[in-house]
Amino acid sequence: MLRCANCNNILRMSRRVPGSWKRFGLTVLRVFVLGVVVAGGFVFEARKDAGGDIWPGFAWAWFFALLGGVLIIAGIAAQVLWGWRVDLTEARNTHDAANFQVAMKDALKPVLAKVSEMPDMPVGEREAHLKVVADAAAWALSTLLLRHVDSARTGVYGMSANGDALRVVGYGGRGERPGEFLAGRTAADLALQRVKNGEILIIDDRTVEGPPGWDRETAEWLSFVSIPIVSNDGYSFGMLNVDSPSARQFGDIEKQIVSVVAEILAIAFALTYPLSGRS
Repeated sequence: MLRCANCNNILRMSRRVPGSWKRFGLTVLRVFVLGVVVAGGFVFEARKDAGGDIWPGFAWAWFFALLGGVLIIAGIAAQVLWGWRVDLTEARNTHDAANFQVAMKDALKPVLAKVSEMPDMPVGEREAHLKVVADAAAWALSTLLLRHVDSARTGVYGMSANGDALRVVGYGGRGERPGEFLAGRTAADLALQRVKNGEILIIDDRTVEGPPGWDRETAEWLSFVSIPIVSNDGYSFGMLNVDSPSARQFGDIEKQIVSVVAEILAIAFALTYPLSGRS
């Protein structure tokens, strides 16, 4: 059974922490009550120093007793209201997390089924089947990200045997087939080195800050996330890219979702290129 190291992280990150407002409300209530006590102390000390009332005939004791009571009642009411809000938030988060878990399972089930076929295949047939897995994973990921990312396009890249190119193995989603990374251009050289090092890259807005070494004025994407496809022993098979024509589309949750699919693809790549056959 495939164990996903990132799935629980995604579910935790998709939930809010509702207790923060409750703690804030209790703190504010304590500060106000303490303020009433301190103010009362100053007033009564001032009366003592003045030898009588500052405002003759004003019932200070009743005033502070009433003020304290109002603050306590207001604090209780606020806590009840925040409690309702917390309950609603927790219920909403539980429902959203359950729906998301089902969506991930449904989207990735066909991909896992195709990966599970590979161990029974002759090694020579696995490379052709890897392309089937890559296409299925790319389409599944693009579909899964529809609610998170505008017009997502996914590209699965494999590293060439001599490490001088990242070539498209499969793709899915928006638009045309993504371009490849060939050694000789600064941006491509840096991308190749980044994948070999197992480094993740997220670009929020190409017009503000492009990828390292980027030297083109136009492109059909504005933001992207790039996750290396790495085996358990640290061998880099390639990378998984998702881009969007809109800016700021990839946060921590999206990065974790892409990482889950990259882990699945790493299994498929490892079955296609066993340790004994790697250069």
